[in-house]
Amino acid sequence: GVENEGELLEADRIDWNPSIDPHLLTMTLSQGKNRQIRRMVRSTGHRVKRLQRVKVGGLLLGSLPLGEYRDLTDVEITQLKTESGLI
Repeated sequence: GVENEGELLEADRIDWNPSIDPHLLTMTLSQGKNRQIRRMVRSTGHRVKRLQRVKVGGLLLGSLPLGEYRDLTDVEITQLKTESGLI
């Protein structure tokens, strides 16, 4: 983890394979703070050019075009409520 603006910022997991793509990091967060990934990378002297969220909880975001949305299925709603402790 890194300390930034008085906060300890940590990722649960960081994967990096420079032999495949030296510019690609995959970070897993349980709970994200405001602009956490950008702040963590900036503290190392680098910058984020592109950031893509691929999953929220157990819900894969898939291939929705930028700015688009779809309705959640009943199963997905139940899954998210269960993960958040609402049921």
